[in-house]
Amino acid sequence: MLGEGSSKRVDVARFRKTPARMEAGAELRRKVDIPEGAQVAGFVGRFTKDKGIEELVAAFTALEPSHPDLHALLVGRVHDDDRPSAGALRTIETHPKIHRSGLLQDVAPAYQAMDFLLLPSYREGFPNVVLEASSAGRPTIGFRSTGVRDAIIDVESGQLVPVGDADALAEAMATYLSDPELAARHGAAALARVDRVFAQEKVFEAVAGLYRDALAAHPDTAHLVDRLGSTS
Repeated sequence: MLGEGSSKRVDVARFRKTPARMEAGAELRRKVDIPEGAQVAGFVGRFTKDKGIEELVAAFTALEPSHPDLHALLVGRVHDDDRPSAGALRTIETHPKIHRSGLLQDVAPAYQAMDFLLLPSYREGFPNVVLEASSAGRPTIGFRSTGVRDAIIDVESGQLVPVGDADALAEAMATYLSDPELAARHGAAALARVDRVFAQEKVFEAVAGLYRDALAAHPDTAHLVDRLGSTS
């Protein structure tokens, strides 16, 4: 495993907060009718049972009555091979505070349109969406499942809750809604971690290091180490 593990590197600069990207996020909010001043929980991915869409909807609908400024931004589309329940889909389609963007060519503005990301997935290899949100300075709330628990440092760069527990998911959301400064601190920590460990330059460096060590371990290839170093 290279570094702290990853399915691929992330181009941090592509998602980092900039004035232009913040304006693009604000424009996306306007496009999907999210009011100014709303607190936004976001989701980016496939709308499937396996991604925890049903628990996300349950947590949101339980929490929204006591948090009038809460809205949800869902980026993606329904997949028929693991289709959520009819009830969950009906809520997504009809709830006035659940907003769908559809598929986006560039998802970077979506992270600036949300205050935190939700990833209640039942299993992941390694969730790149967390790296993208982290690059944008956004914390993530996710299930403590395979892969997700490796991408989030609990109570540091986000929050982890038990798999399948919609009540715990709602409680974690309420923590950020009631303490935006905490969400901002966790987002800053997420950015610092992705910069330190998962930025593409760090992953490229780790791959080059692996090759250097492998070449150096064999007499017939040790002379190639310096050549690799000169091209890295």
